[in-house]
Parts: sequence; C-alpha cells; structure tokens
Amino acid sequence: ASCARPPVSTPSPVTSSKSRFSALNQQVLRFDEEEIKPLRDAERTTLIRHFRTALAQADIVILSDYGKGMLLDGVAGELISICREAGRPVLVDPKGRDYACYSGATAITPNRKELGEAVGRAVFADDEIVAAARKL
Repeated sequence: ASCARPPVSTPSPVTSSKSRFSALNQQVLRFDEEEIKPLRDAERTTLIRHFRTALAQADIVILSDYGKGMLLDGVAGELISICREAGRPVLVDPKGRDYACYSGATAITPNRKELGEAVGRAVFADDEIVAAARKL
C-alpha cells in the first residue's frame, strides 16, 4: 500500500516534542510539549479535498486517531461519511472515551486498554471484552 498524496501541512500546530532526562543510563523523567487543537477551517477544507482525491484510489481506509487534534470537531465523522458514500470500508483505531465520533465506521478496533477506558472499567477475560464491546 502507498500514499501518493503529500501530507497536509499546517502552520499552526507545534510539532510534538518529547525530552527525556536520564541518570546512570536510566530514564527518570520525560517532558512532553505539544499543542492539541482542532484544525482551522482552511486546513480542514484542504484535508477533506486531499482525502477525497486519495479515496478514489483506495480500497479501504484506516483512521488512526492519536488524539492530537486532526480528527476533532467532526472531522472523523466527515471522513467516515465520505467513505460510506464512496462504498469504502473504514476501520478506526480509536482514542479517548467517546466513540460516538466514529459512528458509521465499518469497525472500531480498540486494544484491550482502550476498550476498558471507553467503558470505564478494565477488561481482561474474553467474556468481559465481548460485554464491553457490546456496550459501545
């Protein structure tokens, strides 16, 4: 698989920076600096335009939400709607506790930890996982 479209660049967000502090070859502290905010209108329009163009060559779409702002404020839902209109399946690797923003996706694929966070309790056994998935 390939992605022929160039990434959408934006002047506004600060690139995430992670500084690690070590003592005796052991990390003792990590300091993260990042700015998480929704796309501006112009950035969103550009993203949607590029997405529609790239979708014409795609058989399936995977949206990986890293919780960094790209899919905030309805962007995830808009991309999913575009996929549905085009008849393309869309899988979502979610972030956060509210999966309503991924409504309409073909499948949402949280790992066990993410699933537990979404339903508000840890899940370990198979029956707990099934019950939590049904709750979503």
